[in-house]
Amino acid sequence: MYNWSELEQHRQDIIQTMMNRSYVTLHMDSPEMVAPIHTAATMIKGWFVEMSDRQKFGSQLLFEQSRDGGNALVGYNQPTVAKELFRVRRGNVDNIKWPNEDFKNSALQSLQIFERATKTIYSLLTRDILNLEMLYQNHFETDYQNDHDFYPSPFDFFHYYNSESCSSTDNCYEHVDPGFLTIVPASAVPGLQIFDRTTGTWVSVEDDLIPFEDWVVFTGHTTKLLTQDYYLGSVHRVSKNCSDRFSVVYEWRPNGGSSF
Repeated sequence: MYNWSELEQHRQDIIQTMMNRSYVTLHMDSPEMVAPIHTAATMIKGWFVEMSDRQKFGSQLLFEQSRDGGNALVGYNQPTVAKELFRVRRGNVDNIKWPNEDFKNSALQSLQIFERATKTIYSLLTRDILNLEMLYQNHFETDYQNDHDFYPSPFDFFHYYNSESCSSTDNCYEHVDPGFLTIVPASAVPGLQIFDRTTGTWVSVEDDLIPFEDWVVFTGHTTKLLTQDYYLGSVHRVSKNCSDRFSVVYEWRPNGGSSF
């Protein structure tokens, strides 16, 4: 565990940990980075529980990805019988059908926090081996609204039901995220598991973490490709628990049509 305010002091240890295990845990000793995320998560938790499926699906918006082809979404979705989510993306945010204005403000503030944190962490990990100026220009600063409404990087609020009725359906099967980097603030109901290559075992990484104040950060497939296996993609999953799990996930993904 490394304090956010002391990242540079522990840079080599963080790099080594990410190389060996494909994830690190950070303690966010900066309250202004925690409060908006906790506020947004609390608001959407109430919305998940109180609204009907019809009302929730009314916030779903599908859009065409002109650079990548195919469709993507913002707003509500229920990808399996085991979970539901509300997805936020940067771009033309006024087109998102927000649950309410207060949630919109907290969610967008949280998204900015995650984007800034992503840059800081990725610079720490890769500034000696990658051209970060070009990378950020292509995958953060690009004016995406010229092509379509939203950026590809998803910011998700998840609700895992953990009920008997969906006990036979995985919460989230083991996989590697396609993007550069994923940030998961610890949930009050643990479930995130990461495969530790050094021990060959699954680690329940949230068990001893403080909800929202401690973050789990792991690398995706794009980073594996860019760094030529210097960092590997983190294999992870979400296990079952005895009560509802509400969690927040930000994943930095490459913009479509960009080349490395």
